[in-house]
Amino acid sequence: AVRLGLGADDIFADCGSGLGKLVVQAVSEFGTRRGCGVEFAASRHQLAVDALAQEAPALADRVTLVEGDCSDAALWVAGGPLDGTTVIFLGSLMFSAELMAVLARRLDECALPLRAVATLKQWDAGDAPSRFREQPSPEHCEASWTAPRTLSDARDTTPVYVYVRDADA
Repeated sequence: AVRLGLGADDIFADCGSGLGKLVVQAVSEFGTRRGCGVEFAASRHQLAVDALAQEAPALADRVTLVEGDCSDAALWVAGGPLDGTTVIFLGSLMFSAELMAVLARRLDECALPLRAVATLKQWDAGDAPSRFREQPSPEHCEASWTAPRTLSDARDTTPVYVYVRDADA
């Protein structure tokens, strides 16, 4: 989150949001204006909705949870749940190459103010969004599947690849 510079002016989205924890964290810990989580699996989406209902209204009112396919064009249009997003996280470990390619197109078609994308799966050079540039080295982060371990070096963390919109795009 530090490398992404999340703050009060941001709208954060998590595609592949699972239980919605990252969206809630972006709003509560980093003070983003709003957060949106998109989860494909109905069971995980429902667990996220149930957990959000336990949060304080001041926080919960700033979070939107959507059950659906994050590559659906309707999510990305003006007035859609991802409209106005400035930073997107892709929980993409299990995303297929085809889904990653569609998401790259969605990112390229997305109007400003989208400025940064963080993803668990690196794009192949030919499939990466053309209006974004990969940062020189991945950020190594603790994840729910690494947290129980002692994080002694990068092998105990999950690489997160950061892509930033080109200044002239």
